[in-house]
Amino acid sequence: EQLDKDPIIAHTNKDKVKYYHEQLFRSHQMLLMDTATSEFLFLNDFFDTKGDQNLFVEVFGKTTQYFLDSLEAFLANSWDSVGL
Repeated sequence: EQLDKDPIIAHTNKDKVKYYHEQLFRSHQMLLMDTATSEFLFLNDFFDTKGDQNLFVEVFGKTTQYFLDSLEAFLANSWDSVGL
């Protein structure tokens, strides 16, 4: 049931609801997965990479590194053993 919910888009959310980090993380991951998949398929079709991921890593590497860095920063400062 939770997986079928639409992702949270911050700039379209005008109801001023506070969200738990887990809800935002799930939303980010859904959007990241969807975007990365479509980007990989586009690169594969347009540049005919035949499934080679080197071009994808070059194009999308900074984005994935940003998400990893923000997750590491959150986990380093979190004392919530249940949420982790």
